[in-house]
Amino acid sequence: MRAIEEEDISIKKDIIIEDIMKSRGLYCLVSNAKVGKSMLALQLSYSLIRGKQFLGRNVLSPSPVLYISTEMNFSQILDRIDKMNLQFNDENFRLKEQEINERKLNLMDLQLEFQEFSNELKGRFVIIDMFSGIDMNNGYDLNNYQDMGQYVIPKFRELCKKYNFTILLIHHLNKNNKS
Repeated sequence: MRAIEEEDISIKKDIIIEDIMKSRGLYCLVSNAKVGKSMLALQLSYSLIRGKQFLGRNVLSPSPVLYISTEMNFSQILDRIDKMNLQFNDENFRLKEQEINERKLNLMDLQLEFQEFSNELKGRFVIIDMFSGIDMNNGYDLNNYQDMGQYVIPKFRELCKKYNFTILLIHHLNKNNKS
């Protein structure tokens, strides 16, 4: 039989940000374009890396962050980081950007990034800023609820379990202002 203190410690290890995020979870940040989703994600990254509060909540499981950008290039992201006066380094923040000649980042190729990030930095948090820029090698429709529920979301949940990650997917609302 486990002691109450052991159970409490076990529960706290499973929480990344109190009352907001658990470990090995899949989360989505969805909103209109140009409202600050990427800025919020960078602030979240900073809080996770430093173990500082995020939105007034304690970060219980600090972690390096892998930030995958399919919309902004390296210099645009660095510009935002500078404007927000955030301090990142190679030991706590990895950035993967979409190459100029590449239409979409391939999810299979990204798994190599996941594995390297997990092994080298012991990182446990991945942000994919813009989810629509990921090619999953399948003809899914981002605006089709059935495709998302049957193929896309389970694939990302599988990756969370496989790599012991929490993943935040960032996405725009569709043309009908719906997720």
